[in-house]
Amino acid sequence: MNKEFRHKGTGEVVKQYEFDERFYEDEDGCMYPSRFVENSLDWEEIKEKKTYEVLTYKQVEGANLYHLQGEGVYKTKNCNISFLNSDFGDKNPIISVKRLSDGEIFTVGDKTTKGEITEILLSPCGGAFGIRTKEHNNWSGSATFSKVKPLYTTYDGVERFEFQREYWVINDKYIPAHKFTICHTHLEGSLSEPKIWKIFSTEEKAQEYALGFKPCLSLNDLLSVWGKDVDIDFYRKSPLFKNFLTLAKTK
Repeated sequence: MNKEFRHKGTGEVVKQYEFDERFYEDEDGCMYPSRFVENSLDWEEIKEKKTYEVLTYKQVEGANLYHLQGEGVYKTKNCNISFLNSDFGDKNPIISVKRLSDGEIFTVGDKTTKGEITEILLSPCGGAFGIRTKEHNNWSGSATFSKVKPLYTTYDGVERFEFQREYWVINDKYIPAHKFTICHTHLEGSLSEPKIWKIFSTEEKAQEYALGFKPCLSLNDLLSVWGKDVDIDFYRKSPLFKNFLTLAKTK
């Protein structure tokens, strides 16, 4: 990361020379020895104000996730580690970051107005962050995008950002899951009422819910699966069956 200094008197700005860190270069190509710039009271370093806070990053070699614990300190299961902005990169990719201006948190995989985040990057000076997405491989600065809110969330917790052709729906009668085409009017109308309709992301999730909640077994059905060669009265007196009986009386 190349440093920049500004002269307090003239306002002139010099940047660390790309090919030799012992020198600084101004816009006209004039060179200044770094020891005269960095150790002088006439020059002040230009530090970009941070607009973000890295919350989580991944260590590629160890495959560990590190979570922010304090200023510049990250923790995993085994240890705490201090990290500088310059340490993030290909070997330590950022997983999630907070935008300080509004507190919005962005994570790899999130849907944004620029597309789905594939990579979170820091600016060369370390003061800002940006993203790359599936749709836009170029850098997008943090001020140019925002999260896209899902159209709705299925009953099993899957966020939907666009209307799919088919969803699996269960009504209040717990009928077998069936395909249903969703549109805006369904979300605004009775289909979005949770007491009547429940929308699931897959057939398997819908069937699993129906099996778990559909009232389809009697108390005798429960007794029948305990075996034919056993004393049923013994199971009728068991604490578990008595709990079933108490629950059934409340229905």
